Amino acid sequence: GLVCKLNTRCSILAATNPKGHYDTKQSLSVNIALASPLLSRFDIVLVLIDSNNEEWDRIISSFILSRSEKDKRNNHNYWDMQKLRAYICHIKTLQPKMT
Repeated sequence: GLVCKLNTRCSILAATNPKGHYDTKQSLSVNIALASPLLSRFDIVLVLIDSNNEEWDRIISSFILSRSEKDKRNNHNYWDMQKLRAYICHIKTLQPKMT
């Protein structure tokens, strides 16, 4: 294979799903079917495991939906499309410098 060192000026965030159900008894590379050499290129690997708990899912979904209804009733001042476009045009003019 090709071995080289590349300078980068960006960050990459990647996500993947397990091949079937995540097996905590198996290694990460086996669970996501990604070879160890490629997996080793990532600085941080976070594993989020969803436990099959219907009661917890019901509590979380109820909370999210109730917050959404409260936001609608509070009539928050969301940006209209024109203001959002103006903001994006302004952001494109910025040239941040890494320090």
